Amino acid sequence: MASSSVVTQGSNMNGSMGARTRTRTSQLSGFKSTSTRTRTNPNRARKNTARSAQGLNPRAAAQPHSSSSSSSEKNKENNAAAARLKAATSDAAAAPTTQTLDASGFPRLPLPSHPDIIRGEVASNGLRYVILPNPVPPDRFEAHLEVHAGSVDEMEKERGLAHLVEHVTFLGSRKRESLLGTGSRSNAYTDFHHTVFHVHAPIEDSSRPQDGPLLPRVLDALHEIAFAPQFLSSRIEKERRAVLAEAQMMNTIDYRVDCQLLAKLHAENELGVRFPIGLEEQIEKWDEEMLREYHRRWYFPANCTLYLVGDFGVPVDEVKNCIDAAFARAPAKVLDDGEQRAKKHEVRPPVRHVWGAGERLPLDDLPESLTPHLFCHELLEQYMLNVFCKVPAAPVRNHGDLRRVFLQRIVLSVLQFRISSLYQRLARPCFTSIELDHSDSGREGCAVSTLTVTSEPADWEDATRIAVQELRRLQKFGVTQNELQRYTDALLRDSEQLAEQHGTVPSIDNLDFVMESDALGHIVMDQRQGHDALLNLAEDIQLSEVNEQASAMLSFVANYGCTDRTEMRYPVVGDEPPTWTTAVVACVPMSDEGCPGMSEEALAAVLADDSVEIEPVVDVDVPDQLIPDEQLAALVESERPHFVMPGGLSREEAASVTDPANVVVGNTYLRRLSNGISVNYQLSANEPCGAALRLVFTGGRCRESQSAPSSVSVGARALSETGCVGPWSREQVELYSVSRLINCSLEVDEEFACLDVHFAVSGEGLRGVMELLHLWLSSPKWDESAFDRSKEMHKTHYRSVSKSLEKATADGILRELVQEDPRFVNATPASIDALVLDECRNTMLAQMRPENIEVSIVGDFSPAELDELLLSHLGTVGFPAAGEPGVDAKVKEAEAPILLSPPLPLGEGLRRRRLFLRDSDERACAVVVGACPGRWAQLVTHESSAELRENVAVNPTVAMTSSFAGPSDNGLPALIPTELDPRLQAEELISLPDLSTAMGPGAAARAVRRSHPLYVACALSIGTEIANSRLFTTVRDALGLTYDVSVELFLPERMRRGWYQLSVTSTPAKIDMALDSSIRTLRGMHVQRPTSREVDRARRTLLTRHESDEKDNAYLVGLSTHVQNGAVPLKTASLVQDVAMMYAVIDEQDVSDVWGCINLSEEAMIACLGVSGPDVDRLRMEAEVEEEEAAKAKAEQAKASAMPQMTAEQMAAFGKILSSFTRQAGVAAPPAPENNK
Repeated sequence: MASSSVVTQGSNMNGSMGARTRTRTSQLSGFKSTSTRTRTNPNRARKNTARSAQGLNPRAAAQPHSSSSSSSEKNKENNAAAARLKAATSDAAAAPTTQTLDASGFPRLPLPSHPDIIRGEVASNGLRYVILPNPVPPDRFEAHLEVHAGSVDEMEKERGLAHLVEHVTFLGSRKRESLLGTGSRSNAYTDFHHTVFHVHAPIEDSSRPQDGPLLPRVLDALHEIAFAPQFLSSRIEKERRAVLAEAQMMNTIDYRVDCQLLAKLHAENELGVRFPIGLEEQIEKWDEEMLREYHRRWYFPANCTLYLVGDFGVPVDEVKNCIDAAFARAPAKVLDDGEQRAKKHEVRPPVRHVWGAGERLPLDDLPESLTPHLFCHELLEQYMLNVFCKVPAAPVRNHGDLRRVFLQRIVLSVLQFRISSLYQRLARPCFTSIELDHSDSGREGCAVSTLTVTSEPADWEDATRIAVQELRRLQKFGVTQNELQRYTDALLRDSEQLAEQHGTVPSIDNLDFVMESDALGHIVMDQRQGHDALLNLAEDIQLSEVNEQASAMLSFVANYGCTDRTEMRYPVVGDEPPTWTTAVVACVPMSDEGCPGMSEEALAAVLADDSVEIEPVVDVDVPDQLIPDEQLAALVESERPHFVMPGGLSREEAASVTDPANVVVGNTYLRRLSNGISVNYQLSANEPCGAALRLVFTGGRCRESQSAPSSVSVGARALSETGCVGPWSREQVELYSVSRLINCSLEVDEEFACLDVHFAVSGEGLRGVMELLHLWLSSPKWDESAFDRSKEMHKTHYRSVSKSLEKATADGILRELVQEDPRFVNATPASIDALVLDECRNTMLAQMRPENIEVSIVGDFSPAELDELLLSHLGTVGFPAAGEPGVDAKVKEAEAPILLSPPLPLGEGLRRRRLFLRDSDERACAVVVGACPGRWAQLVTHESSAELRENVAVNPTVAMTSSFAGPSDNGLPALIPTELDPRLQAEELISLPDLSTAMGPGAAARAVRRSHPLYVACALSIGTEIANSRLFTTVRDALGLTYDVSVELFLPERMRRGWYQLSVTSTPAKIDMALDSSIRTLRGMHVQRPTSREVDRARRTLLTRHESDEKDNAYLVGLSTHVQNGAVPLKTASLVQDVAMMYAVIDEQDVSDVWGCINLSEEAMIACLGVSGPDVDRLRMEAEVEEEEAAKAKAEQAKASAMPQMTAEQMAAFGKILSSFTRQAGVAAPPAPENNK
């Protein structure tokens, strides 16, 4: 079934450092920037099928709905598709007299299967396998072993045992450990219905090609994990601690809300109580025999399926031989009768559901009434309503099934746009989001329709009424003919683009999709087969059948309170059975204000109220072009755009340029338009007929004044909320974007504002994007209602921070790090209320000048066509605010970003703040931050930086001195970090060193490496991988103090410094120990320098990630961004191509030197420990006692260390005196004291 959603506005804004003000674009949003909701719907937590209506389409969930090509092109496609479909289903069509028809009279022809999927079974034991050769990424493959047993298979005293067995078998495998350092990645997870162990590996270990292919070793490791584990007592205890820590870490309010929703949705079966994490009181008691018994019961070959997808480097027959060699030795499980072999349970998961579909709702089978359930909690910030309808997951196996899915997607797409339009029309929307989701769930063995409504608590009643009214409108009147045509074309266009991407989908996406499809019983087709099938069935879709589908599908909301067809106020038309509400859960803040008038009875009354008269919708006209040809021609004639000398070149490259209109460096095309806009683009076949674009304004939140905090953030969101361009309304722009498969999102961080666009190139898609950009840049629009909505979203986010332990802890420490600079923290509600639209608009307009704009594009397009569109559309953009008051004639340089919080005076010690949050459950986390060299920092020698050394000696906050003072091991001078040379201007050109001479330990090679702009960033990245590996091994694995600990670097583009953030979670009783151990381990990077083995392993991980990410257009766009940005002068087009080579040449000495520049002393760290629980006062008192005891111990230690030191002669004399005394006393003399430095 289709997994589609209706989403309107929400808030996911973060003004703190290290995270952008990110927003998510709705699939049909155009320029509407729709963010994620404040929590996760259980259907989102549910592993969505994400199945589009065209077969094997693992990218469908991330792709927008699209439009069709021209009618003549469509007719040609239909004819060709019909011929292909006839050939693919010739066997079924050969006997027309035996065919059956679906409700619409469409023949139930079976869908064709993916031609490249090979399925088989190991003869000796029944293990099934699925093989799918896939070329992306090249020379790498995925191996996933699925054990068909999960938490629903546990007995009452085994709650969480499946998860613990997964931990012990996976992490206890020596053969899995042997894969570390080969470029492989491995992990495991447990869900309701299965446990999965997976490995992502290269064909061979590039560092040891003589060892041969890795596939046999990977399969051997999976065999050991599943069928030959060692249940060592030490490993069991380690993983017991880890699982308990994991339970604490994941017990966020979002997780608790999800548990409440699932408990009510599946109140009639074990899915409502058998959560994979289990019960802590049981986990603490299990012994080795309990684990072995569960393993014997479920871990047998016939209960497992092996999925292999990727580029294996060998023929499929050889892959089969490897499977037999690895798994044939696993014995088959024999039943108690001694004769029959055990098999997989046919129903997964093995639970019984009560369905909300049919002539009536089976009330007798429901364990609870349909009265809404209220979940109240003090950490909730908004009202959130969930109305559920649970129906059987119908396998998609024939054309009738596919037709049903297609009709459902049309209904959901129409509703999504209607809700979005309503949100924009309301001067003050009473809802934050309204979302309708319908998705299959293999993990739950059903399909669920969910209406989710979120709003401010005071608006709960109005928000609920509007949501119900809109669903009733669609249920009663259906879609219009124009809507049907528009979204039929859109879905076919989406399918067409995905068919073009056949052979480019990453292996992991293919594997996940095949595994989920198998769980649901779907036929798996490749993209081309699916597109052919869709073209064939879409020809004769009628308005009546779409409306019949809407009538039945939405009746569970429209007829809330009814349990029989005879009671329905909104009858279901056609032959489809009605749907019924099976559960209602409202999540409500527990506060003095709460939701006024809220009760279970009041909510039920609002859901059932039908006193408002429902009217049909009015259609919207959609333009074919946003800029008429004659208007565009006049602009070109007036402005006469042309290309000028681009930036992003080294000194040598610039000298060789003869034609500014044809500058190419490597695979990057560099263009600069005569109005100042810079453009970088690359050709890529990663997504055939698709492209990604990023438009960047330099400035970001740094341009905010002290008196108007968040003015850029609020202004950018208001611009996105307004959504109209030129003479076109918001609805017209959205539908225009739908027809050309255009997705846009605007985000703001501390340094830049970025507009990200993903679009289809074909069918006028490229021109459509350029038209939108031209109008958006030339005449950006704000309106008061959008501005008010933006302010409300920011205030909601501010309040939500204080309700989250993790967010509040990070926010508190970052405020101290940036010394409360308002440009880097979330503004208070009072400050946001004080903002005015004109100021926010002008602050944004000052950044939107052409000379301050850089555009980066990566995709499958023609360079000649793009150049022409760049000149005509972007080359004719002028300054949008010319003549308006309050806007400077020239963009002012953003204020220099502040220095990070300086170190404390020596001896003052670690700044350790504590934060306490009232909560029903106890949890704890800690964050440590400190400064590190910036992304573009240059390391200079003592000899070449006398002035800097002198400055550092006078003012230690100017730069951090290296921990490795004095000559380095190779005779080169020690290094200290400096900031970018202030004399280096954007107009000056640099020369990049030749990295081909940078390999090796010699002084000359090292000097070449250190002169490269990427040196510091790459060395820091390798060091971070090593640090995280050590943190896992020590704090998580050896000490068992946490489940999750990591260090992350934040390296801004323009700020003089970056910073690191060390995060760890634990229990309140162990959080101090976990934090101290994490700090000691991190400091070990200075004491125990990285080894060559550690560097090789980290380098291979980063290179593998880089090579994999290069198959993603969005990643390539990120690499190209700032190549011509004068505010990032060291980044050039050539430099982008050096990333892999830079990783390759850095050695352990480089990592030590660069990480040695990070001051990890207590004086340079800031720590914040967050603790939550029901008894906050007790937790606070215990923490104060611990701090007092620690302070006393530290003072005594300092006092002891301050005692005068004895010389060798004094120590010898003391020893003689002590010996004489002990001889007289008749006791043995103790050893002489050591010199305690």
